[in-house]
Amino acid sequence: MNLYELHSNPTALIKADKIPAKLLMTEVFPARTKLMHETGEIDNNDTKEMMGMMTRNKDVENYLLNDAEHVEDLLLFYARNVIGGRWKEAEKHGLHFTYAGDIYDYAKQVIKGRWPEKEDIISKNWEYAYYYATNIIRDRWDGKYAKQAEDAISKDTRSAVAYAIYIDERWDEETETNILNAWGNDKAEYITHFDIKFEDANKF
Repeated sequence: MNLYELHSNPTALIKADKIPAKLLMTEVFPARTKLMHETGEIDNNDTKEMMGMMTRNKDVENYLLNDAEHVEDLLLFYARNVIGGRWKEAEKHGLHFTYAGDIYDYAKQVIKGRWPEKEDIISKNWEYAYYYATNIIRDRWDGKYAKQAEDAISKDTRSAVAYAIYIDERWDEETETNILNAWGNDKAEYITHFDIKFEDANKF
């Protein structure tokens, strides 16, 4: 059987041949990734289906940690579905989990709580700083990076309004001025929630 011909359907390959994990990681995954980038027709669903059949394997883990690039979604999937919890080696690896979105997903789906070691990164991203507060902290930002997170959130009107309503506290004068100078439903929601008088809102 020509293994390369089955690279575009790796699930069938592993079911058909029960190939060793090392071969899977060193030949099949790279070929699959190359094909995905060239054609745009393959996503990670096949890879995840394969991983769902696995038990922990050192070759697989070594590949994901040290040889693969842009595999944060697979690291998350492996931790959640194969390990069944946190994967400390992946968390500490300097090349992985450097983007706020990946950190948020891992905290939400695997840790199921805060990830203090990565809050410096996530607090700089207005979108995920807001999601982290509402879905992970489930309260107002606190701790070392609270100011940094709220400064980031304040830069986006929609997130700033949603965050203020969530914590039920008005923003500082500068941020509130920016909100009240904006147009649309976000401004209206802010005015309504905090019962800002019409004449006060019209000053801006």
